[in-house]
Amino acid sequence: LVMILGVFGIVQLSAETVTKSGLEYKVMYDNTVEIVGYEGGKTAITIPETIDGLSVSSIGDYAFTNNYDLAEIVVPDCVENIGVSAFYGTQWYENQKNGVVYAGKVLYSYKGKMADGTKLMVKDGTLSITDKAFQNYSSLKAITFPDSLKSIGSEAFYSCSGLTSVVIPNSVVTICDEAFNLCKNLEKVTLSENLKH
Repeated sequence: LVMILGVFGIVQLSAETVTKSGLEYKVMYDNTVEIVGYEGGKTAITIPETIDGLSVSSIGDYAFTNNYDLAEIVVPDCVENIGVSAFYGTQWYENQKNGVVYAGKVLYSYKGKMADGTKLMVKDGTLSITDKAFQNYSSLKAITFPDSLKSIGSEAFYSCSGLTSVVIPNSVVTICDEAFNLCKNLEKVTLSENLKH
């Protein structure tokens, strides 16, 4: 069995992709499910909390990309991680207002132009911030994280040169590669005491 350490943990590369009700998924090493694709043709979908008795914990990179007809996507609270561009090219994403976009309990992205000196507060209950969520938003001046946050994705704040200080709450156990890379004015970082990687 071949394994690799990925953004969301160890993934079984040999795991078979299964399709059920249009959803393509894989069973992960921890016996949770990751949605990896979609073959449906619906305009609305509710991602189930469980598939075959296993909790749905993540949605993979590009899982729903370019399924333009999808105008309504409901993500359950059990989903803790969402991959890069998972909803890009859907009506659901197109219809989101500019600003911070959430999918369930995941901060999925920032959409549109950001005003200079923007200060944001991530809403309570948020579990993770997706890879590249704020990448290249140099107008971001400050961001406050809730005590519910568990992980910050790869390159989430890449080149956010407006940031000068960041406090990572103790609830955070994972900060992925280059999460704050090229934040050239970031002078003070208070890290979580419970970081594992």
